[in-house]
Amino acid sequence: MLKSTKQTGASLIELSIILLIMGAISSIFFIGTQGQLEAAKLSFTRDNVKVIETALVDFVAKNGRLPCPANISLSTNDSQYGLEQFNDTINPAACNNAAQITDGDDVIYYGAIPVRSLNLPSNMMLDGWNNKLSYVVQRAFINNSLTNSTCSSTPSTNHISSNICLRGQASGDNPLIHNDIWIFKDLASSTFAMPKAAIYLIVSHGSNGLGGYNRSGVQNPLPDLTNQQHQLQNSAYCITNSCSAPAGEFVISAGNTAEIANFDDILFYKTREQLLFDCNKFYNNACIETWGVSYE
Repeated sequence: MLKSTKQTGASLIELSIILLIMGAISSIFFIGTQGQLEAAKLSFTRDNVKVIETALVDFVAKNGRLPCPANISLSTNDSQYGLEQFNDTINPAACNNAAQITDGDDVIYYGAIPVRSLNLPSNMMLDGWNNKLSYVVQRAFINNSLTNSTCSSTPSTNHISSNICLRGQASGDNPLIHNDIWIFKDLASSTFAMPKAAIYLIVSHGSNGLGGYNRSGVQNPLPDLTNQQHQLQNSAYCITNSCSAPAGEFVISAGNTAEIANFDDILFYKTREQLLFDCNKFYNNACIETWGVSYE
C-alpha cells in the first residue's frame, strides 16, 4: 500500500514564489544600464528555475514520477496551456504533443514546463526574456509503478519495458549506447558536465531566444544551421532532425569556437540521485518509503 506523503511541499513552493516576487520587485530599483537590465533578467531566470525545481521535487514525492512536458506551442489562452500532456491509456505511460526521439522502449520528450500541473502561476513558464523555458525528460522517468505494471524494483540502465519507470531506470552511463539526456561542455569536447546522465533538463534560450518559443507559442528563429550549432543542439530542432551531435546531447557552452560571443543558452539539470536526495530529505523519505525508489 502506498503511504501518504507529508504535505510540506506546498509551503516550500509558496515560500519560493514569495522570494522570487520579492527579488523581482527589488531588482526594479537597481536597474540602470542595459547591462544591469540583462543581469536582472538572468537573475530572474535563475530564481524562477529554482522555484520550478522545488515544484518538480514536490511532484515526484507525491506521484513517484516526473511530469510530462506541456505543449510548447500553445498560447496562454489555451485550456491546455501549462498542463502536462500525460497519456496513461497505454502501458507504460507516454507523453503527447512533444518533440520526441525513440530508442527501443524509451523516448526523450522536449516541450514546455507544465506549470499548471506543478501548481505554479502560468507566467513561471517564461524566462527573464519572456520566452518559454524548454523542458526535457525521458519516458522512463514520467512513469511509476502504477503507470507501468511491469516496473522493476531494481534500477538498471537497460531501456526495456520493465525499466521504463523511475524505480526501475538508473542514470545512463554511456551516451553512445543509451538514449539518455547528456550534458557536455561543448560539441568538440568529450567532457561531461556531470558523470551521469540528467534525469531532466531545463533550458533558457537566453537573450537572443534562438531556437526557443515565445509566450504565444510561436517558435523564434532557429540558430544558424552552420554557424550556431551549439545553440541549435539545445533546441527541439535537434530532437527531430540530424545535427552535429546525437539527439539527447546538450551543451553548456560553445567552447573555443567562433560561436562563443553569441552563445547565451542557460542549462539547469539534476541527476536521478540528486532528485531522490531532495525528495527524501524534504518529503519524509517519500521516494524510498512511498514509491520504493532506491538509489543506484
